[in-house]
Amino acid sequence: MFTGERYQKGGGRIIRIKRRTRWPSTVSIQLTDEFRRLSFYTSVQMSDLIDEAMQDLIQKYIESGRYRPVKEEAPVYQNHTTFLCCAANKGGVGKTFTISSFGHLLGKKKRVLLIDADPQGNLSKKFGYIPDDNRGNKQQLGDAIKEILESPIGQWNNVEAFTLPTPYPKIDIIICTDTISTTRLMVNDAMIQQRNPYKELFTAIDALQKYDMVLIDTRPSIEHDMVPIILAATKFFIPLTPDRDGIDGANDTLKFITQMKGKSVPDADFFAGFYFNKVNANTMLAHQLIPQFRELYPGFVLQSVTTIGEDVNKAQTDLTPVTDKYPSSRVSKDIAKVLKEVVERIGEK
Repeated sequence: MFTGERYQKGGGRIIRIKRRTRWPSTVSIQLTDEFRRLSFYTSVQMSDLIDEAMQDLIQKYIESGRYRPVKEEAPVYQNHTTFLCCAANKGGVGKTFTISSFGHLLGKKKRVLLIDADPQGNLSKKFGYIPDDNRGNKQQLGDAIKEILESPIGQWNNVEAFTLPTPYPKIDIIICTDTISTTRLMVNDAMIQQRNPYKELFTAIDALQKYDMVLIDTRPSIEHDMVPIILAATKFFIPLTPDRDGIDGANDTLKFITQMKGKSVPDADFFAGFYFNKVNANTMLAHQLIPQFRELYPGFVLQSVTTIGEDVNKAQTDLTPVTDKYPSSRVSKDIAKVLKEVVERIGEK
């Protein structure tokens, strides 16, 4: 089966995406048997036959007028606030470490808003909000999304009720706990109606003209939950580890983002690049994989890398950004170089 279909506005032309996934539903035994027989007699793979049947079904609903797909336009915010999203299909590659470090370093001179969009709430923890203590807090991301969807389209402007202070004067945060899971059905229904609550949230943030940059931490996933965030954010970067699983996850993440953005290849307009985290320069694996990956994505892999450091684990235990806990450590200096390169790539000053 396939996922991530895109459509031309009004014209109804289907652009097939080759990325395949398990279909999250059941097919009757009778239909399955029919497809198997058809596949045998036509020598066409069963998965391709199902793709063709689905395309015909979607086309039927388009032509009947019961479904009118709309091409998602790139987000343009009036005050040109940068919404920088850290995304990865694999856990443990350093998303929260990176966003928390970026936020802390940028917050020394700029006004920064952090958005924790991961139900685990790890970013929230690092900035003073423990998820277990805040499940009843009605000032978190899930509550903002519910409030947006209960408001007329484009009319919500209550964002300051959800931007909470942190121990750092120039850094605010929209926190997250696992209660955000209760909004999934609401968001899915809204997206079917071509309404993106995250774009409305980001528009309201942009209208404040309060923040120089907004940094978004996401859950380790490239499933449907990520689609509205991907469509609303303006810039992305992808951390990865120098191992086969890390590289496979990074490949899948970029393909997914590129497809959701309606592109055929990665584009510097939305993609700030990959960067390697947890690099052990003494291993042969790192020496082989990193150059190979640079060749695969010329111009899209940052020169800066971060090394393995015990200081990251210590800071995580203390629920503090490593750049604050150990500002002189090697890993803090590494991530500062990564940030400088990302900022230059996205055109920030």
